[in-house]
Amino acid sequence: MIIAVLILCGTGCSKNAQDAKPEESEKPVYVYPGETTVMTWKNPAFNQPEYSEGTELSFRISPEFDKDREYSYSGTVHWIENQGNHIFSLLCLPKDYDGNQTYPLLIWGHGFNATFREIDYYANFLTDAGYALLAFDFRGGHSSNGTTSAAGKSDGKMIQMSLDTKLSDLKAVLSFSDSLPMIDHDKLVYIGHSQGGTMGVVAGCDNMLRERFSGMLLLAPSYPMNYLELFETVDNFPAKYKVMWCDVGKDYLYSYVRYNAHAREEDPKYGKPVLVLHGDRDTVTSEEDSMAACNAFGENARFETVLNGLHDFRDDVLPQLIPEVILPFLQSVIE
Repeated sequence: MIIAVLILCGTGCSKNAQDAKPEESEKPVYVYPGETTVMTWKNPAFNQPEYSEGTELSFRISPEFDKDREYSYSGTVHWIENQGNHIFSLLCLPKDYDGNQTYPLLIWGHGFNATFREIDYYANFLTDAGYALLAFDFRGGHSSNGTTSAAGKSDGKMIQMSLDTKLSDLKAVLSFSDSLPMIDHDKLVYIGHSQGGTMGVVAGCDNMLRERFSGMLLLAPSYPMNYLELFETVDNFPAKYKVMWCDVGKDYLYSYVRYNAHAREEDPKYGKPVLVLHGDRDTVTSEEDSMAACNAFGENARFETVLNGLHDFRDDVLPQLIPEVILPFLQSVIE
C-alpha cells in the first residue's frame, strides 16, 4: 500500500506549476570571474587516525519510527583532493558485494549546514538493494568543522563556500569514482537533499555532469534564488550574510544569481530522468521552490508530494517511501 505519494506529475501539471516557474529578471546578471575561491582552512579531521584513508567506519542507527528494521551501515573512508584541499568521503558497498562484479553508484550531496551523515536513514536500504553509495562533505559545507561526529570533515569554512565551490567538489568526487573498479561507470545517479538538491539544478548546467549522470533524485530541492531581488545590485552584496543561522560570503550570493539565470537555459538540455520529492510538512523548503527546481528540467522531470513528509523524510513515511517510490525510480534509471 503506497501512502507516501500524493501528487505525481510532470512539469506543468501541478496546480502550482505555472506559479513556480523561475521568474525572469531584467536586472544585470553577475558572471562568476573564473576560478572558485581557494579554501584556506585545513580541517584537523584529515590528520586524525580514526579518519585515515581506508579506515572502515560503522554507524548504528536506531530510529524511533521503525524499530523493527536494522538501519546501521558501514563504509570506507576516502580523501579526495580538490584545489589543494581535502574532501572527506565514505564509500558504502552493496551488502552482497562480489569483487568479480560491478555495481551502479549513487553519489549523495548533502544539504546546507549538513554532512554526509544524511545517509544514516537511507544507506541500509540502498546497499541492500545492490547499490554502491558514495557520500561526502562539501568543502565549507558545515558551520562546525572538526573531528566530532556531527562536524563536517572536509577542508574549508562556510564563509568561502558557494554553489561554484560545491560544483567543483562534485566534479572531484565524480573523478574519484572513475578510479573505483567495482563501479559500473555507465550507471551513475546523483541524489541531493535540500541544497544538495539545488546542486542537482546546478549540475544540470554543466556539460560534463549532464553527460555522466544517468538520472537525478532530488529531495526537497529549491531553485537558486536571485539575491538581486534583495540587494538590487551586486555592489550592495555584503561581505558577510546570514543564511538561516550561518554566515556566508559574497561568492555565495554571486553564485546564486548566476545559476538563477543559467539554469533556465541549461537544465532542459539534461534530457534524462529526474524525480523531485517534497514533503507536505516541510517547513524549510516550500512546495513552490521544489516545483521550480523540477520545472527547470523540463518534461523529463516529475514531481511527487510526500504525504506527511518532513524536510528530510526522517519520519514514519520513510520505510515505505524508499521501497515503493525511491527504489523503483532508481531501477528505472539504471535499466
